[in-house]
Amino acid sequence: MKALCKEHVKRAFSISAGTYDGYATLQREAACELMGYVPCGAGFRRIVDAGCGTGLVTGFLLESFPQAEILCFDIALPMVEQVREKFKGRIIVFGADCERLPLRAGASDLVVSNLTYQWMPDQLCAFSEVARVLRKGGYFVFSTLGGATFRELRSSVEKVVSVTGRASLPPLMEFRGAEQIEGLLRRAGFRDIDMERMPKVRSYASLWQFLRTLKHTGATNPSRDGSRSLSRGMLLKEVEQVYRREFSSDEGIRVSYDLLYVVARK
Repeated sequence: MKALCKEHVKRAFSISAGTYDGYATLQREAACELMGYVPCGAGFRRIVDAGCGTGLVTGFLLESFPQAEILCFDIALPMVEQVREKFKGRIIVFGADCERLPLRAGASDLVVSNLTYQWMPDQLCAFSEVARVLRKGGYFVFSTLGGATFRELRSSVEKVVSVTGRASLPPLMEFRGAEQIEGLLRRAGFRDIDMERMPKVRSYASLWQFLRTLKHTGATNPSRDGSRSLSRGMLLKEVEQVYRREFSSDEGIRVSYDLLYVVARK
């Protein structure tokens, strides 16, 4: 995978805090589906919502586990402030980095996370932190993006490169596959791991609209060279021509999201 820049991730999600809810249809759907994987009747007393964003999962947790203490954190402080305002007095919310959690070891029963861990520069470190804060037998339930995500965009850019010979193209986002994620979870200390892949396809009127949706949800290119934006100048037009020819839909273009739902037990 390309090297990810944590400061870029933090900045992108901070900037998108005000627009996130208006564009996060996929994230909202994933949050709802994710709750179906949380074990029922487990008597969770302390639950952590990791990378809580604007609180899509938080609301579901409050409804499902009204007696539990719920801790929510995010690296983007404007997101944290939104969650604090939405759920005043009902949760504990704070700013934190998934790779360095300010939580006691073994003090949590469940960690839930929706579409967060694909943005971690060091996923092994982040997974190890979850394992550290969970009690023995605790659960880590999360959704993430798998390797086939945005495959159409990657193919279109590669074809533009082969035809035009363009150099210095921006590095594209890459996501780990199911086997890689399972391997990292086992190295982090998880023993029982179940994973379900749920591919989804969305349509957008144009490549520009798709990139705009990514920007307004903070899901922009987190690589260290990601500032060389795909959305600039002639490059966007060239890529969109190939994209429309190869991956058109009735509404414009289609985009693949390779969702993975994971239940891991310590």
